[in-house]
Amino acid sequence: MLAGRDEVHPAETLMLRARLDVQQGRRAEARYGLQAARAALQGQASPRQKELTKELAAIEERLGDTSEP
Repeated sequence: MLAGRDEVHPAETLMLRARLDVQQGRRAEARYGLQAARAALQGQASPRQKELTKELAAIEERLGDTSEP
């Protein structure tokens, strides 16, 4: 929206929340949000798929190992 796009992929809002959770130290919440964002990316195609996947990976990297709750 801010970039002039009309449609926001569901994963984008989930990633914004996960990024905030990471910043606030809510690691478990961030992990769940990232799982939901990944599912949204897999479930709904986007012309920005690569970009969104890179963003997701960057948040996961900042969080650390996302395999443990």
